Amino acid sequence: FGLARMQAGGAGKVLGGAAGLVGAVAVLANAASMAMGRDVFGELPLAGGSGVLATLLLALCVKSAAAQDR
Repeated sequence: FGLARMQAGGAGKVLGGAAGLVGAVAVLANAASMAMGRDVFGELPLAGGSGVLATLLLALCVKSAAAQDR
C-alpha cells in the first residue's frame, strides 16, 4: 500500500514513502532483535516502536486509498 500511494502523487507520495521507509526499518529492527536477542539496541525500543508507527502509517495509506476510490 505504501508503494502504491507513492505512485499516486501529491500528499500520498509523502505518506507512502514514509510508510515504506518506516516499514523497512521495522523489518530490519525486528530481524536484528530476533537474531541477536532483545538487548541488541540497548534500552531503545526500536523494534516495537517502529512496528507501531509502520502499522499506523499503513492504516492511513489504506484509508486514503479507500477515500480515493469513492
